[in-house]
This record gives sequence, C-alpha cells and structure tokens, in this order.
Amino acid sequence: RDAKGAVKTLLMEDEKAEGAIGESYMHLQVSEQTSTKALSDIEGKLAQVLQDVRAAVEDWRTMRKTMVDVIDDLEKSPPKGQTKADLAEVCAFLRWIEDNHFTFLGYRQYDYAGTGKKLRMEVVEKSGLGIIRSPEVSVFDGLRDIGTLPDQVQGFLLDPTPLLVMKANKVSTVHRPVPLDSISVKRIDKSGKVVGEHRFIGLFTSVAYNQSPKEIPLLGRRVEKIVERAGFRPASHDGKALVNILETYPRDELFQASEDELFRISIGILHLQERQKTALFVRRDAFERFVTALVFVPRDHYNTQLRERFQAILATAFNGEVTSFYTQMSDSMLARLHFIIATTRGEIPDVDTSELEERLIDAGRSWADKLHDALVEDKGEEASQKLIRRYGRAFPTSYKEAYSAHAAIFDMERMEELAPGGKDSNTLGMNLFRPIGVDDDMLHLKLFHGGAPVPLSDVMPMLENMGVRVLSEVPFEIEGGGMEQPIWLHDFEMRLRGDTDCDLATIKAPFQEAFGAVWERRMENDGFNGLVLNAGMTWREVTVIRAYAKYLRQAAFTFSQDYMEETLLAYAPIARLLVKLFAARFDPAGEGGRDAAVDGLEDQIHAALDGVANLDQDRIL
Repeated sequence: RDAKGAVKTLLMEDEKAEGAIGESYMHLQVSEQTSTKALSDIEGKLAQVLQDVRAAVEDWRTMRKTMVDVIDDLEKSPPKGQTKADLAEVCAFLRWIEDNHFTFLGYRQYDYAGTGKKLRMEVVEKSGLGIIRSPEVSVFDGLRDIGTLPDQVQGFLLDPTPLLVMKANKVSTVHRPVPLDSISVKRIDKSGKVVGEHRFIGLFTSVAYNQSPKEIPLLGRRVEKIVERAGFRPASHDGKALVNILETYPRDELFQASEDELFRISIGILHLQERQKTALFVRRDAFERFVTALVFVPRDHYNTQLRERFQAILATAFNGEVTSFYTQMSDSMLARLHFIIATTRGEIPDVDTSELEERLIDAGRSWADKLHDALVEDKGEEASQKLIRRYGRAFPTSYKEAYSAHAAIFDMERMEELAPGGKDSNTLGMNLFRPIGVDDDMLHLKLFHGGAPVPLSDVMPMLENMGVRVLSEVPFEIEGGGMEQPIWLHDFEMRLRGDTDCDLATIKAPFQEAFGAVWERRMENDGFNGLVLNAGMTWREVTVIRAYAKYLRQAAFTFSQDYMEETLLAYAPIARLLVKLFAARFDPAGEGGRDAAVDGLEDQIHAALDGVANLDQDRIL
C-alpha cells in the first residue's frame, strides 16, 4: 500500500517485497433494505465497530499497565479502614484480572467533585483509553450526577470499599454483543472518603467463567465465608452441596452480588435440594438498573412455552423487560432459569416475592398436576386415585390445550356413566353447556361415545332438527390407562336459530333427554324436535304435537308436515298451550275440575289466536 493506504501490488504467497504486510479480508453480505438510509446506518455502525476495535487494540497494553499501577498504589497506600487480609484479597483479584482473565476494552479515571445535591463524577482530562477515549461516551446511564441519585445508590458508590464489580449499560461492540463488565477501584483519601475511581471496562474471558470459584481470588474467600457462616463442616453432605451450588452459580452473579445476598439465595437453593417444586430467588441491582431472578422448575415440566410464561410474569411484576435469559439443564431433577429484567430507576414496584413465586408455581404446574389437585379437592383422595389411574394419561394434548383440568372432571363423570361394551355400543353420554364469555345464543354440546367416533352424517341432522345451527365440531380420542376401550368426545359449537331465547339451566335436561331419545330411535327425527328449545317441551310432549300433526295428515289436511313444523315453532307459546290442553283432557282429577281447566286453556288458546295475522297459520291453529 502507498502512504494513503491504496493498494499498489498484490503478491503471491511466496513473494517478498519491502513494506508488504499480510492482511485478512471480511466479505459481508447485507439483505435487501427498505431505503438507502438503512444502508447508510449499517455502514455507520460497521465503521463504529471497526473504530472501537482499533481503539481497544491500540490501548490494550496501556490499560494493562494502568491496572498494574493501580495495584501498586493500593499496596503502597492502603485505604483507611481496610484490613490487610481484605486488601491482599482485592489486590490478588486485580492481578488475576490482569493475567489474561479479562479483556480490557476501555479505561477512564473519575474525580468526585462537589458536595450534597451537586456531587458528581467528572472525567479526568485525557484519562480515557480504548472504546471510552471520548469523555462523551457513557457506559452507565445517569450515574454521573451522584447527588441526585437515591440514598441507597449514593451509599453504594460512596462506601469506602475499594472494589466494585458490576455490569455496565453499554453493550460491547467488540468480541461478543453482551453488556460490558465494569471493574471500579475506588480512590479513597486518608480520612476514608471516596474521592474518585479508576474504572476498567471489558469482558471476562471464557477461562474466568469456567474456572472454579475456589481458584479465583476474592471469589474463593467469599465461598469459604458463606460455608463457614452456614455452619456446615466442609466434608459434610450439606457442606459439599453448598459448595457445589456456589461452584455452579451464575458467574456474573457471583462477581456482583454481596455476601449477604449470596448467602440468602444459596441457602435457599440448598433447602430446595431435589424437591420437585418451582422456586424463585430475586436480587436487585444496587443501581436499580435491573433485577435478576433465578427460577428453579422440575426438569420434566420445562419447555419454551413455560419459559415464556415465566418471562411475562416477571416482566409485569417488576415493571420491566426481560433482556436475556440463561437455562441450565443438568442431571438434577430441577432446571435452573436465570432471567435479567431491565428496570427503570425509581419505578420498580415493591414486589412480594412469596406471592410472585406462587404465581410462577401456578404457571409451572402441568395440566396433569392441576387435574390431580382438582380431583382430590372435588372427589377426595380415595375416589380421585381411581379416576387418575384411568384417565390421568388418557387425554390428548389437543384436549389439554382446549380445556381446563376442572372441565375435565365433568367430562370424566360423563364417561364414567357410559355402559361398558364393544365398538358397537350405542350408549351415548352428553353435556350441554355455554362457555363463559360467549354470546347468549351460543351453546356447546359434548357427545361421548365408546369404541368409535359417532358418524357426523347421523348426528348433524339430529342437531339441526333440534333448532340449532352447527358451526364446528372438534373430536378427541380419550384412551390409555385402565380404559378397556377408547372413548370419543365430540365438541359441537352451535348457535340457536332465529330469536330463540333459552335458559340453559331449564333446557339442559330436556334437550339431552330428547337428543338421547332420537339417538336411541325412541323418538322421530324431524323438525318438531325444535320445540324442545323453542317451547321448553320434553320429548314426550313433542310426541303429542307430532301425533296431532300425523292425525291431521291422515285426515287429508291440506298443509305439509314441514309447514306445520315451521308454524308451531314460530308460535311456540301456543304449541305449549296445546300440550297442556291435551294433558288436561286426560287429567285423572274430578270431572268438574278437569272441565274447568280445559275451558281455561281453550280460552287462552283463542286469545292467543286473536294475535295471529296470517290466514294460513290461523287455519292450521
């Protein structure tokens, strides 16, 4: 290349020339964009990434030397209030950091200037290195104005503890796109007051994440303190279990959490052990930027849908957004989910973690768990075990997605009523119901049939003649467990015809009895059956109306049966009076009382006829 960077010559691999350098190329292909501005934005971001890489590489050695200088200053001028052991541990950790366990990407020095509400961080001029060379580049949101921060956050920054390890808000543009790690070494004057800090930003290397905490300065001592605090002997079962919990603890949390927080959460996990239950452990960031949540759930229950439900519950509870999650699946009976919920300072609700844990437990319970609990509550322990053995594994996934465990109890009761038999069994179970939240003219009918599905060509005309329009049908095959044969469940979604208004509680039994009579061929399948819904009749009362119509047809009545069906359905109250009149004529009561009842009903019928305008219908009635 020439002095301006333009290529002069390309050499073969074995050729040599003065000033020649080896270069690697990246070829990037970008999908089609909606505008030239989008392409320009991509180009700008690529240029910024290259600039960050160049700055980090150029200043890398300087940042490492600065870290060594900071360690030397700590050892030469120990901060007031620090024991030799604690300071030695901090310095050992910083030397471990410098020894290729941390990728240095930026450095900056701060002075704490002002007092009270005007206390703020000021960047020391020309101290910036790497990706934060420019004073305008911020890695934390809203932390420079210390005096305006909540008291708890101020106390965390001004506490004379020399070391602070935390996550930055800025996402790394070098190596991997994750939030940057920040290591701050506080500058403390002779009186023990924090007057500034050295801040190194970068990323812990893979070795730092894979190495045992006991081999890492600071973390090793922290693990020892927690085990000692718990009162367990290191060689005991609980002592070993606690060490294993801390060994496998999310490494970022191990760096950032306080000893008290680690003790509380690790002991909670220890008490959980191998219990098959969902548990929640929460830690709030000292700067109120995020909340971390560890959720343990039975491994067999874990799936993507459950994780998404947990995310939604946690994000709502903390008024934030889940920005990342990590899943750990091991040989343990429990899976561990680690959620990071980004929050807004001053807007985090005061969450009752016990109540939140109960919500997660409910969301984490499988359908089978909920069915077992509902059965025990409804039937008792002994009776529920019989049903669980028979139906616990019988319901298909499609059924579980459509119905709750409580709804399944009603279906099991109907299936238990079915008479045992082979595939030719004609026994039919039924349940007419109206789901919560649907329109008043909507009904559902569940049919239960042993051995084989019911032929839709048989059922559909029966339902249509009952005065409904069938909108859809969903079949489910219930089989398994202790069942001798599969049971087919058909869920029919129906809408009432016309302006029919029916009270489900009143009409449910007559409708099911009538449909059963048609199915068993004890009742004819014709349009008169619509009077069950329209007039609230029983199937035997409909038979009376049908007998009237058959007699009239034999007497050479001029109107067809279809026309008579339509008319009687349109004037259901009069049809109901006709049935009452029939019953009154054959009332076994005394002759005087019977005649009075008949006369009264005839008067009601004639009064109703006065309101009929259509001549043909008048003649029929």
